[in-house]
Amino acid sequence: MRLNRRAEHNAGEMKRPTSDRQCVESIHLAEGTVNQRQLVTLASRVMSLYMILWALDSLSYIPIDAFVLSHYKELGFQSYSFKYNLVLVIRHLIWSAFLFAGAVWTYRCSPFIQSFLSPDDSATS
Repeated sequence: MRLNRRAEHNAGEMKRPTSDRQCVESIHLAEGTVNQRQLVTLASRVMSLYMILWALDSLSYIPIDAFVLSHYKELGFQSYSFKYNLVLVIRHLIWSAFLFAGAVWTYRCSPFIQSFLSPDDSATS
């Protein structure tokens, strides 16, 4: 009896994929099959989340930079330390803005992002 159950179980198994495309096409979830378009969308959303977290990390430096900037303001606006810390504050703000813009761009999953994350097989061969 046990051998019959095992044979039935093995008969119901899927064949192993032999190529990357078959591997992508054979991924299954509880609701059904996930196609390549959905995987590309998921990858772009993960990249977008990473960029948002990176931007928030960059923004977390602004309070200490602003505090240091206020300290060096007493030395004069022409001092090296004041200018350096002013550049740091501006750099963190600009970098965070670029990261947020990049996160929005990758979240939308434009055709450029789709072709970047999932190039055609004909282009590689």
